[in-house]
Amino acid sequence: MSESEERTVRVIYIVSTGHSGSTLLELLLGALPGVVDVGEIHELPIQVDFPERSCGCGVHCTICPFWGPLIRAHGQDFLAADSPVRKFLQADRHAPFFQWRRLLEIVTGKAPPAAELADFERANTALLRAVLAQATMTGTAPAACILDSSKLFYRLYWLHHCGGLDVRAIHLVRDPRGFVASMIRRKSGRLTRGRHAFRMSVRYVLENLLIERVVNRARTPALRLRYEDLASAPGPTLERLATWLNLPYVPGVVDRFREAVQHGVSGNEMRFRSDRIRLDERWKRELSRPLKSLVTLLTLPAAARYGYR
Repeated sequence: MSESEERTVRVIYIVSTGHSGSTLLELLLGALPGVVDVGEIHELPIQVDFPERSCGCGVHCTICPFWGPLIRAHGQDFLAADSPVRKFLQADRHAPFFQWRRLLEIVTGKAPPAAELADFERANTALLRAVLAQATMTGTAPAACILDSSKLFYRLYWLHHCGGLDVRAIHLVRDPRGFVASMIRRKSGRLTRGRHAFRMSVRYVLENLLIERVVNRARTPALRLRYEDLASAPGPTLERLATWLNLPYVPGVVDRFREAVQHGVSGNEMRFRSDRIRLDERWKRELSRPLKSLVTLLTLPAAARYGYR
């Protein structure tokens, strides 16, 4: 192995608007041999600060047999690896999601500030190497790549500018009506309010456009995947993904993916359930006809581009 290959860390990055099936995709990909699922790793410092939040294995990260030794060995430097991105997006929970200065970098194709990018690259490369080493030491086979399901297009943009990382992105999309219904359900519990539907429809269009912008400027391959295809035919879809990612596919892994102990950070509660995969289309009965029409109208170009009628 050459020196450049030793420095390179393979990363599979799931990027999406959220509420689009990323946890399901993460669990399935994480069940493939050689894949180290770190979940939404940019949330690791937040996970550590809140005792009620647990790792995918069911215990808090500080006492988790995977994350605990890493956190104790590397300390605050390990937890602050994503700080250049997190400081303007995660540290202030009241900050707007669309950060205009950072968006300008993405739209114009300008690289992140050199000093911040250098710190980000150094810290993240060290973090991911430590994770791979820990996974190889505690697992039964060498770890081949990192699975990062952080979803944020900001983080993907910065990762793509890191020379020590080999990033492949999976752009996960969902029917906009399903996304909007899920977001409204989470925010208000009421599916009859047009204001939320309008805002979430606009967010769906803008965020996916920005994801496309980042992906199109990336130096590494990217693939678009629909949630509905994944949930309706998980076996063939996962096999296709494994082929694209140059990873071994194990027949029957879809039936056994919940048996594996996983240590993904953050994600929704389906991580801790044992039910089988099913397509979630509750929006068909939950959204009123006027709201369906509103969402369809506002998201029409994007929905058509992704194959939704």
